[in-house]
Amino acid sequence: MEIRLYSVSKPDQYSRENFFELIFRKKFKEKVLNEYLPHILEEYQRIKDNDKVMKLYAMNLSNDDLVGIRTIWGSINFDHPSTFGTLAMNEEKKEAIIHGLKRFVRGKDIYKGWEGLDSPCTR
Repeated sequence: MEIRLYSVSKPDQYSRENFFELIFRKKFKEKVLNEYLPHILEEYQRIKDNDKVMKLYAMNLSNDDLVGIRTIWGSINFDHPSTFGTLAMNEEKKEAIIHGLKRFVRGKDIYKGWEGLDSPCTR
């Protein structure tokens, strides 16, 4: 079975679209759809989950004589050795905070109260 995968880039004035084009013979359609693509999606999700890096963003102001004051956003990887396990605080408070954070993560859709409502700026 021969499968060709191409990376295609079609920039236009509105977006920079990148995608992959998969070419294979019609007789392999079921195998590609039922085996190959699910495998690719699982691998993609695994890689994406492993590569999650927390970023810390900051705004740098610079004085440019031609433009005036410019703002440039920059980021660095946020890698801090502290964890809740190493944090020096009252154990009961620590457990309450951890419990609250876990509850927040589990109910993340609940905290999207603005969806389906008017914009907060129009109230």
